[in-house]
Amino acid sequence: HELLLALLIHLSHLEYATGIPHLLFAITTFKENGKGNINFHAWGCFQGDEGGFFAILPGICQHTHTYANLKRNGDFCVNFLSMKYYDNLGRTIAHNEMDEDEFIAGNLTPEAAKTVAAPRIRESFLTLECKTRSITDLSGGGITAMVTGKVLNIAVEEEFAHGVDQKYTES
Repeated sequence: HELLLALLIHLSHLEYATGIPHLLFAITTFKENGKGNINFHAWGCFQGDEGGFFAILPGICQHTHTYANLKRNGDFCVNFLSMKYYDNLGRTIAHNEMDEDEFIAGNLTPEAAKTVAAPRIRESFLTLECKTRSITDLSGGGITAMVTGKVLNIAVEEEFAHGVDQKYTES
């Protein structure tokens, strides 16, 4: 019992509250010109301890708007959406020039975050509002980076928030 108790006090309660349901998500930022940027991403890690809860995002390509936006102001949101929105997210990949608002391209609704200067996707059932803590060039070759952001706020749909059974359904 003592070992379990010692372990639990070193974990973030947000690991349990969020119950990250799947590996695909969308990172949202603002481009330098103020237009919305959406990066359909995968294989992040969400972990914490008594010092906070963190989004650890490997494989951010350094040639992207997302990388430039994170370097510029550090604010981002990690948005989890139902599979029914994956085609919408796919359209943002094809329409991601600097002068394009990727929310419009993906027919998704931006909404203001509470704690960061980055847009949330209203259609998300779970959003983590984050501030960049570190950016590491993975190979040293300027190709991809690992971004670690501290989660400052969580927005969650009521249905998703109640019970473990609701977090891991097909929808």
